[in-house]
Amino acid sequence: MTGERVEAILREGLEQGVFSAAACSLSRPAKNGQAERTEWYFGEASADTLFDLASLTKPVATAVALLRLVEMGRLALTDPVSDWLPECRHLGTASVFHLATHTGGLPAWKPLYEADDPLRAAFHIPLERLPGLGYNYSDIGYILLGVILERAGGEPLSCLCRRLVFEPLGMARTGFLPPNTQSAAPTSNCTWREGQTLCGVPHDANATALGGVAGHAGLFATLADIASFAEALLPGAPHPVLASRGGMDNLVRNVIEGLGNQSVGFFTHGNPLLPDVQMFGASAIGHSGFTGTAMLINPDRGPAAVLLTNRVHCDPEGDRYRRFRRRLMSTLAASPEPR
Repeated sequence: MTGERVEAILREGLEQGVFSAAACSLSRPAKNGQAERTEWYFGEASADTLFDLASLTKPVATAVALLRLVEMGRLALTDPVSDWLPECRHLGTASVFHLATHTGGLPAWKPLYEADDPLRAAFHIPLERLPGLGYNYSDIGYILLGVILERAGGEPLSCLCRRLVFEPLGMARTGFLPPNTQSAAPTSNCTWREGQTLCGVPHDANATALGGVAGHAGLFATLADIASFAEALLPGAPHPVLASRGGMDNLVRNVIEGLGNQSVGFFTHGNPLLPDVQMFGASAIGHSGFTGTAMLINPDRGPAAVLLTNRVHCDPEGDRYRRFRRRLMSTLAASPEPR
C-alpha cells in the first residue's frame, strides 16, 4: 500500500506542475547488512537522469571530503581559516569547524556573480557577527571551505571529492560539470539568467560564476548514487562513509549544542531548515537543495529517503513543492520495515 500512496503523491505533483521530473527512493537497513531499497521515477525522469543537487552538495561532497582529509591528517577542524586562506585574515578567530557548521559569522549569501572576480569577492565579505556566537546558514562559508579543501588536499575540489567520496562509495554518475548535459533534468527561473532553460549547468548563479565547481552547490547525480550515499549512513552499513567513529559522529550528530542543531554538513533534529522531519524520529538528519532536492536519514535505525526533482523549472516560489514534499516524506517514513 505504501508504494501505491507514494506513486499517487508523485503523480499529483506531476499533474499539478510541481516538477517535470522527479525521482525518489526509500532505503531501510536489512538483516544481511545491505539496505533494502525501492525507487520511483515520474515525468521526464529515469534511472539515468542527472539532477542538479544544489545545496545537497554541502553534505554529500564538501563536508565528507573535509572529514576524510581530517582523518588523513591533512588539516584539523580547529585550524584557523586564515591559516589556509591568508586572504581572509579579517575573519579573525573563525575556524574550519565554524565554516562547516555555519557558525563563522558570515552572511548567508551575496551576489558574487555580479563581481568581476567572484572568488576574490567571496574572500573579502565581512563578518556579520563574531565567530562562534550564533548560527547562520551560509553559502559563503561553504564556498570558502571548498577553497580550503583544495589547498589542503592539493587538487581541485571536483577531483578531491571524486577520489575521497564518490569513488569509494561507488557513485559513478556523481560529479561537477557533467559531460553529458542532455541527461540532466532541466531547470530555469534563475534571476541572473532570466528566461533561460539550463541543462547540466548549475541553477545556483554563484556556483556557475565560480566555474561550476564550488563547496556550496554545483553537484549533479542520479538517484541511485545519492541513495547509495544515504544508505552508507544507515546502521550496519557494510561500506560506511567515514573510517572513524569520531568522523561519523561529526557527520551525523549535532555538534553545536547551545548554538543550534547542525552536524558537520547536515541539519539535525530541531533545526527549522531540516526538511519535513516529523515522522523520521529525533535522530533524523537531512538537507535540502533549492532546486527541489532533499535527503532525510535516521542514522540510528533508518529509514533513508531521497527526493530529487527539478521544481525550479515549474514552481519558482516553492510553495507547492514544500506541501508536496511534506506529504511524500511522511508517507515514506510510514512504510513497513523489512521482515
